[in-house]
Amino acid sequence: LWPGVYLCTSSEVLAEFREFERFATAAVNASLMPIMDRYLERFGRGVADLGIRATPRVMQSNGGAVSPGAVRKLPVNTFFSGPAGGVIGSVGLGEHLGLSNLITFDMGGTSTDVCLIRDGEPAKKSERQMGGFPVRARTIDIHTIGAGGGSIAWVDAGGLLKVGPQSAGADPGPAAYGRGGTRATVTDANVVLGRLNPRTLLGGRMAMYPDQARAVIDELAGTVGIDPVKAAAGVIEIINVNMMGAVRVISVEQGEDPRDFTLVAFGGAGPLHAAEVARNMGMRKVLVPPRPGLLSAIGLLHADVRGDFSLTRLLRAEPASLKALNRGLEALKKRGAAWLKGEGEQHASFDWFADLRYFRQNFELIMELKSDRFNENALATFIEAFHHRHKDYYGYDMRGQPVEVVNLRLVVTAKRRTPPHDDLKPVRGEVKQALTEKRRVWFAQTGFIATPVYDRDRLPMGCRIAGPAIIEQMDTTTVVPPKAVLKTGRLGYLHMELEAVTRKREARWAVAAVAN
Repeated sequence: LWPGVYLCTSSEVLAEFREFERFATAAVNASLMPIMDRYLERFGRGVADLGIRATPRVMQSNGGAVSPGAVRKLPVNTFFSGPAGGVIGSVGLGEHLGLSNLITFDMGGTSTDVCLIRDGEPAKKSERQMGGFPVRARTIDIHTIGAGGGSIAWVDAGGLLKVGPQSAGADPGPAAYGRGGTRATVTDANVVLGRLNPRTLLGGRMAMYPDQARAVIDELAGTVGIDPVKAAAGVIEIINVNMMGAVRVISVEQGEDPRDFTLVAFGGAGPLHAAEVARNMGMRKVLVPPRPGLLSAIGLLHADVRGDFSLTRLLRAEPASLKALNRGLEALKKRGAAWLKGEGEQHASFDWFADLRYFRQNFELIMELKSDRFNENALATFIEAFHHRHKDYYGYDMRGQPVEVVNLRLVVTAKRRTPPHDDLKPVRGEVKQALTEKRRVWFAQTGFIATPVYDRDRLPMGCRIAGPAIIEQMDTTTVVPPKAVLKTGRLGYLHMELEAVTRKREARWAVAAVAN
């Protein structure tokens, strides 16, 4: 119509009612179209220049991958595609090891992303706030907070120590990096406490400057009026409490008991803090994949081709509505089939859902349909299941109220052949061959204590290490606290078992000290 002008209609972007949310979603999508188009153009040229002939796919926020053409039309579906890769990587890891209930813990330099996976399926949501706009798109329910290795420790007007959400980022980064950072960060606290190697990171590729880390921690301690070690310990405790809050949001606040789950620690800083976060949440198991810094990228390779489709049909859930409901399902089936053909896929599963609510409620619950057509018996069974789900989720039901169908949904999934997970090559021998040094490391339970440090790449398969211990590798450091036990799995995974925790958390004194 107009050369160089990007157009989209709200009905294409979101075929659901609630006009403001649909308009906002369409507006955000339109603003992203030229940016995504230019990016994919550069990406396509780069891939061609490398001689790669594989069909390119782009990750979406729903955990599925699609063609660049589909993303050019609906870039709004890629908002959380990076963190979604880590979740899909964790799902694949769980399938690999026979673990279906997981909580992902992806801690990097500036933020931490957490997600709950129940029975091998990540939690999902249909709306997110993006730049202040309510954007409705089916996404994996990833909760993000400003907590990372670069999070800055600071003192508020009342003299209380705070950590984050401000971050030193990669440039200048923590003071320990020697790049001009002048404010204390979580990384600096980890260096002062001996948890991070004070000499090098990245397998010796990056020099560390512990004196600069101590200087900024000393300055922070002087501001608060406490000992530098207590200040560093307080920084670690506070950031851990912040991340525990994130885990609580996706578990306890959703009616899930975190003790039923294994914490999957990845990202550059995830394994450094995972044991303490898990232990204080009452969780007993932590899993560290072979390459924690690469799990999100590996997840991209494991993503299936997936499309989510929806259609509003605001109708009473009663026999008189059956024809209209089935027409809606048929319309979704045609959209899904056309999309699948456009993606170049022939075989796929079609899974059906509907958003239900009691009459005049302002919120809905998404319920799975057993088939692609309604009849009277199926509708009655569906309504009964909704009553039970509502009571489980909210603590009550309203069986005397009419039930409404708000939206119909279809998920089309084409399975992809995926590469195996990046297992480490089996190592034979004894644990002592992996021991690199002993250094003083601070733990809440013991204070500073001589702690063995191991090279993960030299740990033999099937070995058992009692904490305290530090496990170092190129892309992360794993902290094994006292009374924890670490085992190396047959495929190179680290399985950590934690002691049962009481209600009174250890290291409470650190928070009390910085609050005085």
